[in-house]
Amino acid sequence: IEEITGSSVKGSVKSPVEKLSCDFPANCYQSSCHHTLYDSCCGLTKNNYRENNISIAANSTKNKIYCTLTRPVGYYNGGMIEFIDGQNAGSKRAVKLHENGVLTLAMPLLFTPDTGDKFAIYAGCNKSIDMCKTKFNNLVNFGGTPYIPEGDSTI
Repeated sequence: IEEITGSSVKGSVKSPVEKLSCDFPANCYQSSCHHTLYDSCCGLTKNNYRENNISIAANSTKNKIYCTLTRPVGYYNGGMIEFIDGQNAGSKRAVKLHENGVLTLAMPLLFTPDTGDKFAIYAGCNKSIDMCKTKFNNLVNFGGTPYIPEGDSTI
């Protein structure tokens, strides 16, 4: 509406064809969860899945962090590591792989960490319904549609 007077209204109207510029379909249906871990849709509190003040062990590199963690192997796959002190203080990196006593980072650090430097680490999620159910007990907030048929690539 551009102008309203006592006896008239002046405005402009868009063509219905304008609706064709919208994304289609409006929603994406996929088997994996579309929420970001720890966001408001996921509903989990980040600090509840944090292990804090972990010491870096000898022989660590910019890509591999040797340490002792209390959680089982794989728990921190896809998670995040945050350095508390040392030359890498404040740096955050994604955890590519959590093996027995070793964390492989998705991107190397700027500096090789020193033995005894401290870090915090947060659990990761592979966005599957199984992980949401078993690891996080958060099935009520799962954002995927795992029971829709998969696409057929043989056509």
